[in-house]
Amino acid sequence: MRIGLISDIHADFLSLQRVWAHLETLRVEKVLCAGDMVGRGPDPDRTVGFLTEKSVVSVRGNHDRWAVERGSGAEDAMGGVKSSAETIEKLKKISPLRLLPMGGRFLTMVHGTPGSDLEYMVRSRFGPDRLTRILEELETDVLVVGHTHDPMWYRNELGLVVNPGSLMCVGTVKSSRTFAVLDLKQMAAQFFHAVSGKEIAVPAWETISERAS
Repeated sequence: MRIGLISDIHADFLSLQRVWAHLETLRVEKVLCAGDMVGRGPDPDRTVGFLTEKSVVSVRGNHDRWAVERGSGAEDAMGGVKSSAETIEKLKKISPLRLLPMGGRFLTMVHGTPGSDLEYMVRSRFGPDRLTRILEELETDVLVVGHTHDPMWYRNELGLVVNPGSLMCVGTVKSSRTFAVLDLKQMAAQFFHAVSGKEIAVPAWETISERAS
């Protein structure tokens, strides 16, 4: 089973449409979104509406949570366009964590880390030992995360951790402009550029000692 992974759209509807076309070409069977559908960008309503229409399974990111807390019509402190009342109602129904049986595997999806939508899963704090403990505690085969705007993957005998990066192409905030395809049979992820759709190389997660040497 091949699953499309997207995250950190930040209301960039045009980039989402482009990535969706790439995912159709890649023949994925399902698409998952690791949060931050809104915030910062120009088109929260069409973004959330599109994801709903396409039955994309999503989790709530910190920007989605902040939009709900602000309410409809309130200013986005990060400069994004206001969300409508309908979009806010849709965001209210989205959980910060999803457990998904797929293709004979169990997937867990969060935005930041299993404990926080604001914590960044960065290499300096989440080396292989810590990721192994997380996979053990969650009893999951695959953990999908977002939030960092950087693609990553780490795999061991227990399972796979993967972050597709951010597909956002508007604005000045850091973005990898990437998405991913997860092959559940092979337990492997491929990464692609959001604009060109071309595959890009993402090295496996390094240990701190390997990175320093």
